[in-house]
Amino acid sequence: MVFDFRYKNVGGTWKASGHCKGITRDAAFDALEQKSGGMPEGRYMSRPRDGRARNWDLFDWPRGPARTQEPTASGGASGDTPR
Repeated sequence: MVFDFRYKNVGGTWKASGHCKGITRDAAFDALEQKSGGMPEGRYMSRPRDGRARNWDLFDWPRGPARTQEPTASGGASGDTPR
């Protein structure tokens, strides 16, 4: 499955980090990290690129506990989202 990833930059806005294929989100993120030569530490969100997923899953990098809050249904591309 292909996953889209976004990163919360210093200004507090979500920016596209890329997309990558993997069996799980973690496997896809690991592949993206190898492909890009490393990912910056901080907050990320992801969702499968399957056309059905509306909500993004939040996670920290380096890996930390997953949070249950989700950004807005609009994809969290702009505006405030949970921290």
